[in-house]
Amino acid sequence: MKITLSIEARMTSTRLPGKVLLPAQGMPLLELLIRKVRDSRLVQEVIVATTTNATDDPVVEVCRRLEAPYHRGSEHDVLQRVVDAHKARKTDLIVQLTGDNPLQDPRLVDQCVQHFLDNAFDYVSNSGPTRKYPDGMNVQVYPFALLEESCRLTQDPKFHEHVSMYIYQGEQYKKSFVGPLAEDEIWPELSFTVDTRPEYEFVKSVAESFPDPRFGLRDILQLLREKPEMVPAPMRKK
Repeated sequence: MKITLSIEARMTSTRLPGKVLLPAQGMPLLELLIRKVRDSRLVQEVIVATTTNATDDPVVEVCRRLEAPYHRGSEHDVLQRVVDAHKARKTDLIVQLTGDNPLQDPRLVDQCVQHFLDNAFDYVSNSGPTRKYPDGMNVQVYPFALLEESCRLTQDPKFHEHVSMYIYQGEQYKKSFVGPLAEDEIWPELSFTVDTRPEYEFVKSVAESFPDPRFGLRDILQLLREKPEMVPAPMRKK
């Protein structure tokens, strides 16, 4: 079984254009994310699914510099873009991430992948209605065949904009949502998703508190407990 992790990344964000290439630790956020998830024990390949827009040429340049495979497809039909990306890499099992979550922990990736491999589910995630991890640590795992099937079964634009929505909303699929293994990992108010300038500044401050990309969720949470002034007020534990 080939397990491939894909990162959806583009430059044309409405609220914060070019966010995936904003700097942290002396590198673009996309590079930080790629370097982090390459430490996964179970993922065999990391690819970037970007668009054919000229504005995304800088995304491709980062991939080439890092020797990371990439695929270019539609900006708006993200589902088809991701299907085509994994078809080109002959993927069996997809690990889906997005470029606006640059602090991902490869340990959480492996937790979700292992849970999928050990059980008979169609879809595994650590997000969803029971999420207890901080937002921005979201991992989704499902077979490529299922994503390809969903692309054939629906032409609804909302499902083609949100890659796995057809699967995780479908009652016909067996789903499992995994949670933290330890109490000290529970902090759902926190968010490491980058959609706005203040969110970017917070994520940058967290990343630059460590000397290199090899830091995980537990390292981040320990840092923020020791320096609670770093945490924006809405994200502080209630």
